[in-house]
Amino acid sequence: MPRIFDNIALPLLPALQQTLQAAERADFCVGYFKLRGRRGLADYVDRRPGGESHCCRLLVGMQVIHHI
Repeated sequence: MPRIFDNIALPLLPALQQTLQAAERADFCVGYFKLRGRRGLADYVDRRPGGESHCCRLLVGMQVIHHI
C-alpha cells in the first residue's frame, strides 16, 4: 500500500528501516533523492543477498526544466 511521508508528522527513515527489515524485496520510487540519509539505510540494504527476489531497487524520477 502506498504511503506519503512529509518527514514532519510522519518521519520517513524509521518507516523505511521497518519496511526493509520485514520485506523480502523492496522497490521504491521517488521524485527526488539526496544521498545524505543513506547511512540510516545502508545496513538494511547491504544485508540483502541480492538477485531478483531479494533486492532493493530505487527508481528516481527527475525532471529537467527547459526555459524557452
